Amino acid sequence: AHTFIYMVRKPLSVVKAPMQASLGLPTSTLGLIDSCFLATYALGQLTLPAAGEKMGFSGKNMLVAAYVVGAAACVGFGMTSVPLLLCAVWALNGLANSLVHPLHVKILSPWFGSGQRGFAMGIWAASQQLGGVLSTALAAFLLGIIGWRMTIVAPAIFVVASAVLIAFMQEDPPWSK
Repeated sequence: AHTFIYMVRKPLSVVKAPMQASLGLPTSTLGLIDSCFLATYALGQLTLPAAGEKMGFSGKNMLVAAYVVGAAACVGFGMTSVPLLLCAVWALNGLANSLVHPLHVKILSPWFGSGQRGFAMGIWAASQQLGGVLSTALAAFLLGIIGWRMTIVAPAIFVVASAVLIAFMQEDPPWSK
């Protein structure tokens, strides 16, 4: 599941040039869009997992919501040409993505003892690198076939599918509820 969340993070880096040409955006606007994602990502990592926990949400439910919101943000991004809306939906994507790393750690680490945790988390961490590579390659491939807008939108399907799998297959450790 962690591999697939990169499908809604990485495509922007691949489509910036054709998006800029298509919409006539200045480079500063592209930088602002990136900055909106990064700012909300950083802020969200510091606040959202703890806030969700205080409100009584399970790690699994927050993770599913994060995947769905990230996918929806990509659909919204691909459907607009207004710079302010591009910033807003990419900022929302940053907030959604900010939950993923902390929640995966919260959900996965209790399932493994201290002797197994390093190996298990190492495999999980490798999925992040795999996600970056696969999502960039997919975006580059799609860009030549379906254009920049759908290169942002289409990978959201993988993320929604991951959310469904998490919802039905992932269990919060019973002792962590």
